[in-house]
Amino acid sequence: MRATRSLGLASILLGGLLTWNASATAPTAPTHAAAGPRFAGYPTRPSTPRFPFDFTRLDGPPAPEVRRIAETTRDLPPLAQLGAVNRLVNRVPTRDDRTNYGVADYWATPREFFRNGGDCEDYAIAKYAILEQLGWPPERMWIVVLRETMISPIHAVLMVHHDGRLWTLDNAGDRVFEHGGVDYYRPAFSLNRFGTWSHGSAPLALDSYR
Repeated sequence: MRATRSLGLASILLGGLLTWNASATAPTAPTHAAAGPRFAGYPTRPSTPRFPFDFTRLDGPPAPEVRRIAETTRDLPPLAQLGAVNRLVNRVPTRDDRTNYGVADYWATPREFFRNGGDCEDYAIAKYAILEQLGWPPERMWIVVLRETMISPIHAVLMVHHDGRLWTLDNAGDRVFEHGGVDYYRPAFSLNRFGTWSHGSAPLALDSYR
């Protein structure tokens, strides 16, 4: 499902896009906590978006659904755990921010998301929170805003660095895939508890956001 927006993240996407080369996107591990994901061909630069998500909103007692999914998946091997978290969170109904909150763009907490449904960045935030509960290093997970070049909307996913690879958890499908496995996603902007980063230098216009 798609939530069409005329505004949304256009004001915070400082990173642009270069020509996509799916064979040249192998990620490298961050060298310290405050490091963004690395994409070959897409320079990673520290950035200060106008409306970043405040990750302190994830602090404190987790939402009941966060605890339940964490408990359900705790004993699984790492990649199976990523797949199960992705699949379970993706069961939440998709609803656009205008319907839920009366604004063009709103980054919801997991508690708000599980109560109201949400759109792509809300799925990514909930997955980040659940994996953090499971002990995944928060500095090795990023909410990544992408441009989906087949039809050019803006989309957000969670990317997780594990075993030397960058894995994508996407509300558009239940399969967890290695970055580069879908050749029409271009990284534009990323954030986690430790910072925000842009990926590229050409200006990015926002037409719609899923």
